[in-house]
Amino acid sequence: MATGNPGNLDITGEEIDDRIRSRITGDLRFYDSITHHALFNLPKYLRADINRQTRIISDKDPLTEHYPGISPHK
Repeated sequence: MATGNPGNLDITGEEIDDRIRSRITGDLRFYDSITHHALFNLPKYLRADINRQTRIISDKDPLTEHYPGISPHK
């Protein structure tokens, strides 16, 4: 999820729930203030994996993946 307004990340949970109540009638099954904040944050295990990465991917050193048995060229 992305936003053109970084200030959206600073909105309190109460304000998000107030906005939902004022704009939508009925209950939402998925979206609430907790979900809103979670959508803008990576889980702990992914943050740790990203922090362990040292390789810089560039045009001269691209990332290539090889999957045995899967080939676009047959």
